[in-house]
Amino acid sequence: ARGACALPVLRKDFTVDRTLAERLAPAIPEGVVRVSESGIRDRDDVARLAAAGFDAVLVGETLVTSARPSVAAAALLGRES
Repeated sequence: ARGACALPVLRKDFTVDRTLAERLAPAIPEGVVRVSESGIRDRDDVARLAAAGFDAVLVGETLVTSARPSVAAAALLGRES
């Protein structure tokens, strides 16, 4: 990650390792944008990753499989009505 401005952490191979990003976060240098990818299902996942120091999440399946992607996105962000 030397010289990187962003470092994504993909949390799966053929299975999702729900703790991988949190375990790797301390190794990511300060000043690098931390992005966790894959396996993000709900607001608790987003909150846990934020608490671990991640700046962003990349969400795919949760939104693609939702009947109402905008509602699912709002829920991930804690903006449910």
